[in-house]
Amino acid sequence: MPKIPFSEKELNVVGSYTLPGVYGMPAVTRPRYDYPITPKENMELMMSGKLPVWIPNQWRDNNIICPYVVPDFYARSFGGTDWFGIEWQYEPLSQAAMVKPGTRRLSDITRWKEEIVFPDIQAIDWEKDVRDNFSMLPNDRFTYFVIQNGIFERIADLTSFEDTFLYLLTEQEALCEFLDALVDWHIEFMKVAKKYYHADMILWHDDMGSQKAPFFSPDLFRYARQFAEADEIIIAAPYWDLLFPAVLRTYFEMVTVTGVTFYYTPEGIPKGLCKASRILYVMTAGGPVGDYNFGFDYVKALAHTFYGIPETICVKAENLDIVGADPEKILQETMDTVTLG
Repeated sequence: MPKIPFSEKELNVVGSYTLPGVYGMPAVTRPRYDYPITPKENMELMMSGKLPVWIPNQWRDNNIICPYVVPDFYARSFGGTDWFGIEWQYEPLSQAAMVKPGTRRLSDITRWKEEIVFPDIQAIDWEKDVRDNFSMLPNDRFTYFVIQNGIFERIADLTSFEDTFLYLLTEQEALCEFLDALVDWHIEFMKVAKKYYHADMILWHDDMGSQKAPFFSPDLFRYARQFAEADEIIIAAPYWDLLFPAVLRTYFEMVTVTGVTFYYTPEGIPKGLCKASRILYVMTAGGPVGDYNFGFDYVKALAHTFYGIPETICVKAENLDIVGADPEKILQETMDTVTLG
């Protein structure tokens, strides 16, 4: 689409939109401006990776749907019992609701089949809700449907925040089974959003926070920022079990962060954001490595696929524990091959 030059007439108000309330807020009226294309067309340009005519504004340009006929939406906004039987308590300070202290709907993740009944999505008269509450929605605006309880949030709400983290480590089989069932159920819910509310997009919440600080400390990403800004990266690790120590894998998980060391294109392809032009991978091995240098292969794949670092060099000192070997000589000869800068 050719670039459209700005015109003062775009600031003219030529009408208004009446929109239903969301997140516990009342219905609102928004101005309709004399834009050269519709707000929906402009939003679709941005969502497809193209340059929009103006920067879309969530509240001014889009239709947001949070149907209170869904128990989750009402309970999260005003308090009450949600779709899964969790009791929520309204907090005036935050003007929203939180899980009532002391509430536990699921005794343990291993018992989800016995204790959890998935809500019947078809029990709600969706056509009536659309007719009664959303018939005024304009079709020239981008419409997104909100699902307020994400995967992590739902498990934490059903059990506890601490137990949810423990299940990720200790009850992976039961947790994955529940997640599969939960995702399948949400897919059916999303079909409702498309069929009845004509949603262009699903906004699926999965966030946690507190009054004092964010859910994740900014320090959590300090290694990723350090990695992205480095001029040259040197990684040193022993050769363990054809790979490297588990702590190095943990480090890679800490630095592989969307928006810091890489990003995804609209097509879902990772693109690197790192400054370094190469990674120097230094490895020591008690015996011969041969063709089984899987640790280096993994680092090279990450560098090329995610970080955008074009060159990965392996420097290895091997056979250090072989009878009759001279470890000091091997190490010195290996270091002599390294060129920094």
